Order: sequence, then structure tokens, then C-alpha cells
Amino acid sequence: MGKFSVVLFFINLLLWEGPMKQFISVLLCFVITGGLFLIPDDAHAEPEFFWHGQFRINSYMDFRDNAGDNVTGSRLRWRPTVDVTFSESVSLHTQLNIGHINANIFQEDPVKLRHAVIKAGIYDTGVTMSAGLVPISDKFGDTMFSSDWDFNPLAALFEASYGDLAFRAGGGQLVEGDAAAEDDLIIYLFDMDHDPTGLGASVYFLTADELPEPSLQALIGDGNLFVYGARYAGGGDSYKINAFIAGSHLDAGVKSSGWAGKLAFEVPVNDMSFGLMGIYASGDKDFRIPGTTAGSFITPMSLVGTTGYWGYTGKLNEQGPTDTRIDDHTVNIDGGGLPWSSYANLGYGMLSVQGKVSIPVNDILSLYLGAGYYASADPPSGQSDYIGTDLYVQGTLVLAENLNLDFGVDYLDAGKGHYNNVVTDTESNITTLFTRLQYEY
Repeated sequence: MGKFSVVLFFINLLLWEGPMKQFISVLLCFVITGGLFLIPDDAHAEPEFFWHGQFRINSYMDFRDNAGDNVTGSRLRWRPTVDVTFSESVSLHTQLNIGHINANIFQEDPVKLRHAVIKAGIYDTGVTMSAGLVPISDKFGDTMFSSDWDFNPLAALFEASYGDLAFRAGGGQLVEGDAAAEDDLIIYLFDMDHDPTGLGASVYFLTADELPEPSLQALIGDGNLFVYGARYAGGGDSYKINAFIAGSHLDAGVKSSGWAGKLAFEVPVNDMSFGLMGIYASGDKDFRIPGTTAGSFITPMSLVGTTGYWGYTGKLNEQGPTDTRIDDHTVNIDGGGLPWSSYANLGYGMLSVQGKVSIPVNDILSLYLGAGYYASADPPSGQSDYIGTDLYVQGTLVLAENLNLDFGVDYLDAGKGHYNNVVTDTESNITTLFTRLQYEY
């Protein structure tokens, strides 16, 4: 099947009925056929298509004691993905995100384009370029920014290796403001890793000229965020070590320089796996006082309004099955939260000690237990530093090939220092029951 027959095939998809089907068909038609006309004639006679993705249904019951009304509901998320190989050096990756539709009726904008990446080897240089809506995660365990939480900017990334060294460099536009003004939110990044030793270093630079949340823009103002650090990932057959130390410098309406560090161990015992992690990010109670230079570590994802799967628990830091839009207690390592929760603790830092254990019971059942203690590093005078203690238990049942049912419970003891409790100066607790039916194909 040649280029033009492929084009006609996707144009025929437009004959489908229904607005959602038309949206998907138009998107695939433009993305795939556009790529076909851009590739050279010496590419594959027939492009190679790989259709895969993720389909999940989350259900939850959130019982809140002194923390607002109870919450219950279910949500669907489907992420159909198409990978197309045009030649040995050119490929295309496209992923849609089809979210929950209320009341089983078609809602405005339930379908979004999540990834759209053209990937190509640049001549014979050994450099690979990725351009488009590119999923990007940091090299520090998703503590700075995470593609799992939709950190997918319009970006161009270049990856290459030289001997044992691997490099990644590029930039991405996170927010486009007024085209006539210099108010875009842009990130530039550079990573270097030495595979044999497990050592690496990174530099990330973020313009903070147009933050997505007005309240955060009012707090931070215009300026730049500079994050840098070194890391290690290694160990042996009997243990794994993951560690980093990083610094940040915020030069905006708020000026701040701080540091963060992490040390994590994982140890297999028979078929089980145990993990222990300590993480610290410096904070400063004077972060919000105009005219001062604070000692707070700040992450890019707090300025963008996202978070990551960087911890072991399910409420103060999300796990996949508890990612159900009831994550209004999630915190980043700098104290920041998600846009629909609060920025009240941003700049106060964090100290967290967490543990986990994974237990394969048999061929169809496995268990996971996580626990964590969270505290602000330096809250304002009179504010408690205790953010909370989070306990998480999850079982995974294999129903069929690639079809799993996750189920479990999370208990959060939220202290007076949690941003949702600061104003009322009270403690609260939340018990969450959850299930997730997920098929990966």
C-alpha cells in the first residue's frame, strides 16, 4: 500500500458518524498523511504501524473527617496510541487522551492530543531529534517535572552519545502568551549521564514570565528559575541506590536560592522488594516577604502547576490507582501543590521519610504497601511543620493477559501544617477506598 492509498484510507475515516469519531479521524489523517509526504522516497515502501495504548476505569470512595464533604465516583481514561515507522531513521508517535464523560453524554473537549512526536536520526551524526508535543521527565526521579503528569511541552530535544556518555539537550514552550510580548513560559534543559558509573548531572532553566495560575503569577512575578544538580543510580544484585543533590535559584519578584537532596535504597529479599527513601528540600518562612532573598528550593513543576509520582504513598503523593481527581492533598518537594488545591506552602520546603514493600503472592496476585511521613522544612512562625502521615495498601489481581484489577485503601492523617488545614489550624484525616481496572495493549 503506497502513500496515496494510505492517504485515501484515512480520508475515508472522515465518513464515520459522530463528532468524537470525526475528531479522531481528522487528527490521524493530518498527522499521519502529513508525515508521509515529508519522508524521502527511499523510506519503507509501506509504513509500519503499531497500535497500542491504555484503557482504565478508576472508582473511589473518599471518606473525609474534618476535611470537607465525602467524595465518591468513577472515571474513565483511554489513551490510544499509534506509532508509525517510516524508515530506519524516521518515526512518529501520537497519543490521545480521552477523559471522563459526565452523564454518558458527549461533553465539550473530552478528547485531547497528549503526545505528537516526530523522531528522526540526523544524517549519520548519531544525534536523534524529537520534535512536537514531547513527553519530558527530569532525571531526578520525577521530583522536578514529570511526563506522567502531562509535562508535554511543544519542544525540540536532541539526544546523542559519545563513548560511555549520554546527552540530552533541548527546549520547550509550556505556555504561549501574547505573541507581541516576551511572556512565554519556556524551559531549556541539558542532561549528561555516564552509564558505567551511574553518575549524571543536569541543568534546567525556566522562564517565569507567564505562569499559568494568576495567583501564582501574582506571588512569583516575572523572572527565571535555574535548577542544577548531580545524581547517582547504581548498586549491585543485592541492593539498588538512587541519590541526588540539587540546587535552585529563583530570580523573579521573589528571589530565592535553596537546595534539595534524596537518598533511596531498594533491597530484594527472596521474591519481595523493600525500599526506603529520605528526601529534603530547603524552605524559608520568609519566602513570601517582599524584598528578602529566601533560602527555598523551588521546582519547575510547582511553577507550571503539576506534580509527579515521586513518592511511595497515595494521597500526599499519588500512585496510579489513586490518581482520580481527588488528589487535592498532593504536595511537591518544595511544598507546592496542584492548581486546584493550593500554593499556600510553596517555598516552605519538605522533609519526608518513606518506605515501601512489594510482595508477589502468587501468579495472579501481588501486594504493595507504602508509608510516608511529611513535614515542612521551615514554615512561618506559629504554623505547624507537620504536613501528614500517609499509609497506602494496594493489591493487584491479574484477570487476564494485560488486564489487571488494582484495589486498596489509603489513610491520610493530615496535620495542621498541611495547606488545607493552615487557616483552620485543625487536623483532619481521609480514608480512600479505590479500584482501577486497567488494560494495556
